[in-house]
Amino acid sequence: MKWLGLCRPHRQSSQPEQSRADAVCESDPYVVVKVGEVTRRTPAINNSLNPDWREGNLFTFQVKEGVSTIDLEAMNANVVRDDSLGKASVSIGSLQANEWCRLVERLEQGGSGTLELDVFFKPNSHYHLNFQLEQAKEEEKKCLAEAARLSREVQMAEHARRWLANVDENTKMPLSLEERDWVRACGGRNLVAPAWITVTQTQVEALVRARQQAHPISLFPEVELSSASLKLKVRMIGGFGLTSSARRICTYCTCEIPQKRESSVSTDLAEGLNPEWRCSRTVPGYSPGDALVLQVFGLDPQGLGADGQRPTQPQANELLGRAFLPGDKIYPEGYDGLLNLSLGPRQTGATLRVTALLMEE
Repeated sequence: MKWLGLCRPHRQSSQPEQSRADAVCESDPYVVVKVGEVTRRTPAINNSLNPDWREGNLFTFQVKEGVSTIDLEAMNANVVRDDSLGKASVSIGSLQANEWCRLVERLEQGGSGTLELDVFFKPNSHYHLNFQLEQAKEEEKKCLAEAARLSREVQMAEHARRWLANVDENTKMPLSLEERDWVRACGGRNLVAPAWITVTQTQVEALVRARQQAHPISLFPEVELSSASLKLKVRMIGGFGLTSSARRICTYCTCEIPQKRESSVSTDLAEGLNPEWRCSRTVPGYSPGDALVLQVFGLDPQGLGADGQRPTQPQANELLGRAFLPGDKIYPEGYDGLLNLSLGPRQTGATLRVTALLMEE
């Protein structure tokens, strides 16, 4: 393919040489014009900062496929080596076809002047087809990027919709898409990375209204676990907003499966009404479907033994709250969230942060 055009550098008006070693004298400028692999140059005009080329300034180029610019460089002729006074570039695609265009291009990369030139561009039919093809490719890239963005929003909306299926309890924090990928990579058993999904109130209301519709196709199929060889690992992270009549208090948390006393495990002691235990325990005797009862106890630090451990009679300690974690919240995906603590029918206003992970033995 060939694009036929005329390039006519008409005038240069600049003073880039004032910052160079040649500043004390006039320059001998000329211009190099390059289109693709073909290079042309104007004659040098001696001792001039504002040259006006009247001769040797009309060039004709056949522009081949893949060439998209006219490259211009103003030079200062010297005896030993010519110096660059600045560069400019003209996009061929920006030229008006089949008419002379007057351009004034600012010099960059060493110069501060301008180049004034006239360009006549005469494209052939092949150029028009190629130009349209390039435009189509650019449009395709934009469309693909937009499609990827929309697809990600759809995935996030479906993921949020699945979470909102349990919005009434509002205890389990959803995972972002990236974290879901990590969960799948780790087999869905050894990674807990909670994060909030930020949505507007309008989006939340729309998703809540859609809860009664058919269940969407799962984008994140869970990893199947063998129920015959599962063990349950519970991490009791901390409590928040506990209340007690004691001025100073130490607390600990117990966890057990109802009607399986041998399954009881507990944390170490931590001081204060916002304790952080961060204790992980394996619950003995777990079977898929088993629920958990978690209780927080407090005791006076003065009642501790010489070794700093809690008394051997836990029934003498003060019960600060109890929480129940249903079995369907644990199996098969595990649980990570906040549980509300209560004392009988009364809510205490305190919460308990718990993680339950199912692992293959």
